[in-house]
Amino acid sequence: MTAAGLLGVSMIVFSAYIPKYPGILLRYGFVEAMIVSGMVLYGALSCKGFKGLFLGLGAIFVVFGLTLTALWRYALGEMHVLGGGVYFSDTFYFYNESMNLLDGGVYHSISARRPLFSGFLASLSLLTGRNLQWTLILLVAVNAAACFFLVNEIRKTHGRTAAAFVFVILFLFYRRFIGTTDTENMGFAFGALGLAFFWRASASRRKRDILAGVVLIALGLIARAGAFLVLPSLLCWMALQPEHAWNGSRKLAAWSALAILLCFSVNGLFSKVLTDGQGALFSNYAGHLYGISAGGKGWEQVYKDHPGLAELPEAESAAAIYRLAWNNFINSPMLTFYAVVSSWGDFVSLKDESLFGFVSGGELVFLDQTDAAKRRGYWAARLLLNVLGLIGVVHCWRTRNDPASSLLLSLFAGVVLSVPALPPRDAGLMRVYAVTIPILAVMPMLGLYAITSRLGILRESAAAFYTDISPLMPGYAAVLLLLTVFVPVLIRVAARVPNPVEIRCPPGMQALFVRINPGSILNVVDDATPGRHIPLVVHEKDFLASVDSFPYRASIAPLRELDPPFAILSANDILNQNYLWLVMDSNLRISSPRLFGVCGYWDPRMIANGLAFFHVRGKYLIPERP
Repeated sequence: MTAAGLLGVSMIVFSAYIPKYPGILLRYGFVEAMIVSGMVLYGALSCKGFKGLFLGLGAIFVVFGLTLTALWRYALGEMHVLGGGVYFSDTFYFYNESMNLLDGGVYHSISARRPLFSGFLASLSLLTGRNLQWTLILLVAVNAAACFFLVNEIRKTHGRTAAAFVFVILFLFYRRFIGTTDTENMGFAFGALGLAFFWRASASRRKRDILAGVVLIALGLIARAGAFLVLPSLLCWMALQPEHAWNGSRKLAAWSALAILLCFSVNGLFSKVLTDGQGALFSNYAGHLYGISAGGKGWEQVYKDHPGLAELPEAESAAAIYRLAWNNFINSPMLTFYAVVSSWGDFVSLKDESLFGFVSGGELVFLDQTDAAKRRGYWAARLLLNVLGLIGVVHCWRTRNDPASSLLLSLFAGVVLSVPALPPRDAGLMRVYAVTIPILAVMPMLGLYAITSRLGILRESAAAFYTDISPLMPGYAAVLLLLTVFVPVLIRVAARVPNPVEIRCPPGMQALFVRINPGSILNVVDDATPGRHIPLVVHEKDFLASVDSFPYRASIAPLRELDPPFAILSANDILNQNYLWLVMDSNLRISSPRLFGVCGYWDPRMIANGLAFFHVRGKYLIPERP
């Protein structure tokens, strides 16, 4: 079939769901999302030369882009997003911490645990003039390009079918982070690009490709903590390689170990330079360790057993939790043994808390809801992937004399060995494994490739459709490293704290000085307001639907009482370096970052639910003092 024919078939399948809007199909669908994303990419990769290169990259951009616009167009309410643009939980803090860095402040919340991502997000925001929507588009583009580099390398060695198969798995995992400011955005991109370098190195034998992959995987794991045992597993693989396969393999292992140490040193430096010094790196892992020591009861168990720990400073609380976990290990070692065994059992099961638990529909991925009618379909897909993955592992073992197979085996072993320390039931549909999801995704592909090769079907000349883009990968990686390591330090050095003029508020109201950024404002209008869907401008009925679908809707119930027009956004309290949500009594549209002095009051009902909502009554543009 010609490339034009394949693209035509893809478009027919695609158009069949147009009434449902393709972005909603891709974001929330299951079988439809897999078919559409896979066929669109397969059709694009069927073109030869640079045409196939641009169409393949464009196909990934389109699939990711439609998934992003669905969030905005329909003002969706999901796990950490309300109305498509108001963020909660970690997503809220990572965004506001990055904005605080741009305003001359430092991290004093959860970014102090893993400072790399907020610095990376601040770098992207600097490029977009702090426009949140454009920053999210750029963040999605970073991941789209990383995925394309990986699938292009796979296409070179295993063909278009294998490349499209891997992309479908990658997309099913990454789609829930499209439109958010979670660390998975950076971890997933660095993991995919790192694996692309490893894939190329297995054929080229270039040591610089291996080193690039090591650095990217290490930085990805530091930004989105996960299966760290992949790193020592890599070093062991290098050290054990025969000289005829890799000349100077032990020296390569030494250089790689030094590169990993340097990456962790950069993270330590960021902890000193970009934070207030009150937090502790990776301190949130203490809760996970306690849950393991208690028999696999989850990271929240420690706060049920010892509620007073939640009131302590984070570093002090983490130290106390580590001591409690150690006591559990000593006093009840069988509980830890049970947790380890059950974690491996969950990993290979068909449950939602499993290796391919994210292979499911949007109601589970985005809303944490279970659709019993679809569950058998999810189990069937996960079973198929597990079987193909096992065949892929066996295939790698049988061909372990091939450096590519032994490399993939070592990476996979590092993930599996990390499972006891990262219980899948704590992993949030495998989000903790974001950096290593590409490694897990290629194993079923190798199993499928082994079967089709043996049966003599789906044969194709992989190299015939491959376009060498070797010069682009190092350049792209260098740009990402620049945005991750150097630009945040420059921001810290150059940024200054705004110096606003004084403002007086009416009696009974409080004054706040806040920085409001374009693309971060959700404007709610009356249902009678004419016009088509505009990103972050929604009708009242759509906003109420978003509130009702929000998983933690009970905590934000007072928002249902607001009368349009009004605006909701997250902002930074400049003087106190606090983060909050603003609720304005009218719509607000700005085209550049502006400093506002606002008068209003805190919503006591929201504060009781742990949410700092500040209701603005009147707003004033405040110039800075010279």
